[in-house]
Amino acid sequence: MTTALAQARSALDPAVGVRLRAFRTAVRAFHAAPVQPRTIAVVGLDPGAGRSTVTAMLALLAAGFSGRRVVVIDTATPTAGPRSAPGAMPATDDAAARTVTALLGGDVLQGRLPRLVEAAASGGVPRRLITAALTPDAAVPVLSLPPGPGGFAPQLLERALERLAFRADLILVDTPVGPRAPVLHGVLDLADHFLLVVRGDADLSRQAAAGRAWLATAPGLPRHRPSSLVVVSRGLRAARPGPALTEGGPVTVLRRDEALRRRRPEAMSRSSVITGLRLATRLLSPVPSGL
Repeated sequence: MTTALAQARSALDPAVGVRLRAFRTAVRAFHAAPVQPRTIAVVGLDPGAGRSTVTAMLALLAAGFSGRRVVVIDTATPTAGPRSAPGAMPATDDAAARTVTALLGGDVLQGRLPRLVEAAASGGVPRRLITAALTPDAAVPVLSLPPGPGGFAPQLLERALERLAFRADLILVDTPVGPRAPVLHGVLDLADHFLLVVRGDADLSRQAAAGRAWLATAPGLPRHRPSSLVVVSRGLRAARPGPALTEGGPVTVLRRDEALRRRRPEAMSRSSVITGLRLATRLLSPVPSGL
């Protein structure tokens, strides 16, 4: 939309003008956020809460609205590959389509993260190894696991993350659901910020309390990293966090955008983009607000 056309529409529809101003303000604030290495772990205790959606949105916005080097690590790959033909994108109702790799357009069958982990176990991680380990076709660089029951020791993932931090400005880790996944423990000690994602159509207070308790008591070294809460709302009615939920810190309410699920990020609504940019700005601030 040209500037002249946007101004004309604003004159006819004041709400359009408000959204345009909000969008421009969000973009300016995001550009002003400092560029510094940061690792964000996106976590959740319930399946289908929206972790992959939030991870994909943040990756696309951070890469699209700035020159930051963004890398996504997908450790939540399903145990089975897509039902569609080899080489084809999984259908939108397939479990493999709900991973952040698929949402970003990557080939879910070509997960090469184990290669990078193995290399990190024996030495450094040169750029050529990172490039060779990236999942093909993804809109944002993605390191993912191949479908199947395999995995690797959490300690090896820690080493890969430590070395990768020198090669990226922002690392977004989409973690397995629940606190018992061994690979998750390889992320917790190195994350600069935890992003706790909860469903907007469930008991928000219960989910938030359970997530906060788990982050505080998860095994490993004592952690004092800040955390944020994201409520992914479904349907026409937006979730409304009560006072008990917001007392712990800022809460972001994000509507599930069907454009991402259908792998059409260019069709994301402006409200989704504005909310995502505001969230990204807070995560990249020097001292993110904690819960």
